[in-house]
Amino acid sequence: SMAHPWGSGATAFLSQSALGVRPTAPGYATFDVVPALFGAAPSPLAFARGRVPTPRGAVEVDLQLDGGAFAVRVPKGTVARVGVPKLGRGLRSLRWEEDGEDGPDGALRAAWFNGSEAAARFALDGACHHEDERFVYVCALPAGRHTLRFAHHPAGAAAAAARDDA
Repeated sequence: SMAHPWGSGATAFLSQSALGVRPTAPGYATFDVVPALFGAAPSPLAFARGRVPTPRGAVEVDLQLDGGAFAVRVPKGTVARVGVPKLGRGLRSLRWEEDGEDGPDGALRAAWFNGSEAAARFALDGACHHEDERFVYVCALPAGRHTLRFAHHPAGAAAAAARDDA
């Protein structure tokens, strides 16, 4: 039962560490989906999938490292920031698709390749992106279902690129 402390403690830990869902404003008006357990290399997990209930509806997360897909459902009346794990290798590419479709109707919201924007589409509708050592963040995701498709650099490629730049 979730009424027992051992059940609720583990659920909160997994929701915040594996799924990475944390409120950043009261009532989950804004929230982060930054799966801390995936931020290190090598990742201890290959995937994470779950739902986190909020006062505004469930946040649904499905992260597949091997498949290079990070799907998030953002409830109505909320805005999310999502962190895609770099796994110590950096991202070779990142594509943001709305409603899981990539078509001429504008469903492809953004494209980012080799550490630079291929097109200035992250600024669309106030969205942005930034990165740190562990994650590339896509912020201001509005309500709806979003899929971030990504590919990492091969192991050792990020270190080699850093040496070449020096």
